[in-house]
Amino acid sequence: MADEPLPPSLRANGADYVASFLRSFASIIDIAQPGAGAIFGELVNKIIPGLREERFAHFVATWARRTNQVMEALSGQSARIEVLDGRIGEIERTAAKLVSHLRPENIALFEEGARAAVRALSIDRIERIANLVAEGMFDPEKDVGQARAILEIIDQISDEEVILLCSHTGPYAFDAGWKALHVTTIFPSRSFLEPLPNGMSAWTAAAYEAADLEKAREGKLARLGLLERTSRIVAEHSPVTSREQPQEYGLSESGPTITRLGKRVLRDLGLIETV
Repeated sequence: MADEPLPPSLRANGADYVASFLRSFASIIDIAQPGAGAIFGELVNKIIPGLREERFAHFVATWARRTNQVMEALSGQSARIEVLDGRIGEIERTAAKLVSHLRPENIALFEEGARAAVRALSIDRIERIANLVAEGMFDPEKDVGQARAILEIIDQISDEEVILLCSHTGPYAFDAGWKALHVTTIFPSRSFLEPLPNGMSAWTAAAYEAADLEKAREGKLARLGLLERTSRIVAEHSPVTSREQPQEYGLSESGPTITRLGKRVLRDLGLIETV
């Protein structure tokens, strides 16, 4: 997703460069909101040394890159947050442009995004989080409160659950190649079915366990409001009824479908274009 790879020197010394960046950024934040720089003091002094420095460095680099793009779209000129040979420079020059955007809720969004990024297990996820944070902080068409709410949901779901959510919406639901690539995530029980001589398959204990995991993931996405099942009343018998034998009805439940909120999460992750 990135326009350019993370510089080798930033990969090698991520903690030092990020800490230096945050100290500069904290001074800018204090200009906009006195005392708010303490949040970043915690990040610099407590969080970064004990966590995944390279992941955090990649988050900051991607966030800076996306911030440049957003600010250029707003003003026609670069915000001058740059990644130069492994160092994030010229921060002081950007103070005048950034201060007007650094409200407390924007700062909280950055902090929450940083925490989510260091827990991420893939570079792709880190970059998607960084882009969401940058747009939430600086794009006037984005609501920062909603961005924080979406980020909170994203932080609760794994990469596998994102794939499962994608499988319920286009273009992924109709892409046979994509579904084949992720079949073990979408239908984990299939990997454990035992082929029979007649061409059928028998369920094994491992297949049932995998199916339970699949059901648990769907249940989790449903509790978060990202998937839903709908029920409708249907006739249980087709023959014509009489007064002595009234028609019986029951509830029929459909398979899980993605909700509008589920589509919003995928859109804000850059996985679909519209809700």
